[in-house]
Amino acid sequence: VPPPSEHTPGIYLQVGAFADPANAERVAEQLRTANFAPVQVVDATIDGRLVHRVRVGPLADVDSADRVTTQIEQMGLPHPQVAVD
Repeated sequence: VPPPSEHTPGIYLQVGAFADPANAERVAEQLRTANFAPVQVVDATIDGRLVHRVRVGPLADVDSADRVTTQIEQMGLPHPQVAVD
């Protein structure tokens, strides 16, 4: 039996995943300018391809995630995906 993890999963909103890091940074900067924090660009390999994920979080709870999702959509950005890490 593995020992219990000290890591508590966090709720993140993934606003996009981009092949071009400049596009990821552009969206991340839009979010930062709108006072979302923290905003991260996280690299991941999906099906052998490097992508740059733009994420907001960790968020405190599901209600916060719902509220931030609405605010992001009101900026004209796509509906974010929820990610729990």
